[in-house]
Amino acid sequence: MCGILAIVINNPSKTEAWLKRSSQLVKLMAHRGPDAEKIELYKNVILGHRRLSIIDLSNAGIQPMVSDDGRFTLILNGEIYNYIELREELRKLGETFRSETDTEVLMKAYKHYGLDFFSKINGMFSFIIWDNQKEELLVARDRFGIKPLYYSFIDGDLIISSEIKPIIAVKENIKPDFATIYDFVLYTSLDHSNRTFFDDIYRFPSGHYSIITKKNNKNPLQFNRYWDLVEEIKKHRSDSEFKSKKFKEHKESVKQLFHDALKLRLRSDVRVGSCLSGGIDSSSIVSMIHEIIDGETKENFETFSMVYGDWFELSERKFIDEVGDLTNFKQNFVTPNIKKLNDSINHFLESQEEPVSSISPIGQYYVMELAKNKGTIVLLDGQGADEILGGYLYLRGYFLFDLFRRFRWVKLLKEFWIMRKSRITMKYFFAQFAPKFLIKIMRRNEYLKYFKKIFLKQNKQKIAPGILNVRKPFHIMSSNLIKIKLPHLLKWEDRSSMAFSIETRVPFLDHNFVSYILSLPSEYIIKRGITKWIFRESMRGITPESILSREDKIGFAVPEQKWVNDEKFELINEFKKNQHKYLLEIVDFSKLEPLFKARDKKKLSSKDAKFLYILANLNRWFEIFFKE
Repeated sequence: MCGILAIVINNPSKTEAWLKRSSQLVKLMAHRGPDAEKIELYKNVILGHRRLSIIDLSNAGIQPMVSDDGRFTLILNGEIYNYIELREELRKLGETFRSETDTEVLMKAYKHYGLDFFSKINGMFSFIIWDNQKEELLVARDRFGIKPLYYSFIDGDLIISSEIKPIIAVKENIKPDFATIYDFVLYTSLDHSNRTFFDDIYRFPSGHYSIITKKNNKNPLQFNRYWDLVEEIKKHRSDSEFKSKKFKEHKESVKQLFHDALKLRLRSDVRVGSCLSGGIDSSSIVSMIHEIIDGETKENFETFSMVYGDWFELSERKFIDEVGDLTNFKQNFVTPNIKKLNDSINHFLESQEEPVSSISPIGQYYVMELAKNKGTIVLLDGQGADEILGGYLYLRGYFLFDLFRRFRWVKLLKEFWIMRKSRITMKYFFAQFAPKFLIKIMRRNEYLKYFKKIFLKQNKQKIAPGILNVRKPFHIMSSNLIKIKLPHLLKWEDRSSMAFSIETRVPFLDHNFVSYILSLPSEYIIKRGITKWIFRESMRGITPESILSREDKIGFAVPEQKWVNDEKFELINEFKKNQHKYLLEIVDFSKLEPLFKARDKKKLSSKDAKFLYILANLNRWFEIFFKE
């Protein structure tokens, strides 16, 4: 994992000025790549790279990397996991290699296959390839947007970067995007479009590429989709072999795909470990790794967890210990408290670059810090499992509707009876039948009263972000969920890991695994009200039974309500004393007084605590990036 930067210069007179600035811009991403830095000019294009050495630690892996014939130059952020197999395939076609890097394999795959190489690669990536012969750039981002990429135009020149900081460092008069802020404060919606919290700075879409030439390097960029999840699902479902399989055969296929995804993601020339929360996802990763690795690799493998004492009802220590007893991997723990929170909150929020809708992501940040202190550079994590395996309880409502629309009446009645007492499941099920006016009532926001009317009027969306009422097949709904919910989770993980120069890998988002799972009937994913059904069944005998039987979902939970109510939490205290001018443009601060009084008595509800944190977090974001 690294940091990449590209500048396409349309005015030749500015070339020297851009070259002088580029070193400073790349250094803003030094945390993404502490091992090497290189910047080169290719005609009207500057390419810069910060390297975090993972595969082939020699200088042969330094980027920008130039092809043997000098035609192609590549900068890559991420990993191509199947580089060994792809390298052997290319060798048989006559290609030779001067390094052991996945970067060189990617470059020669493009040289040999052209744009068809997208179908060949399995990985997480954002990359840029300069074609010196055609004088064009190929810019691309991985299928799910695991690796970030941003762009903006500055006086006619195009800048592309792994993070936002290099862009705002050269962009004059940056402004907040208040429409994005509206969705954030009222719906806690994040990264559901290509807009960012910064006006005129955009997110490169996942699963797309763009070819940039002298003729088409103007705003807006033109994007081309190279991978479509729904189309992949159609291919699976039309395959006769896939259709002929019974549940038992599908279960074995799921197990094998998960095994293969993990095996690929264990490839590294530096130490690899895993996050471990005690939930089904991370516990299954660690348990399956125990089946895969042996010898010295097994002896050196470590897990990293966040734990609390028995006072915290969401503590998962007992489940973490069960996995530890099974695998004998060395366990490492961090226990956050209010002092640690105060000491780290500013660095956490600054590293995220955009506001965060909950305190809970800081738990992952602490786990990354722990791994860094223990000398592990690569971590596996369970991100994405809930989105593709129906892990959220509200997804059961969509499951019930899927049974309804497929006329599976008997199955529907049985499942409905089992889940009838779950309010959130029932809400999302009946919402599929609700008229538009009722949906508006259901989505009415109780916190509207705290915001100024002009802010609400100017930024109100015709269609509120979210997935309450979709009336679509289960696999379509899941595909939409991946587009709407997954991006901000992946961003939080990327920023928290990169803050400590840690590379995280997410095996549940192996595209082969995802497309297979979502091609299955919905009753294979949810059964008897239990989510992740087929995955649980596939992991029998590998993951501890007590964990597979869990029906709660926690993850790296933090005591958010307790912390916000704590009089020692400095972020809230400072927010009460000082408000940024932009915050006062959108919030009627005097109306927050009842919330602060409730906090003084330590009686803020969990919803109110979350809302107050969102505002305090937004205020601090304004202070960091829009200094008065």
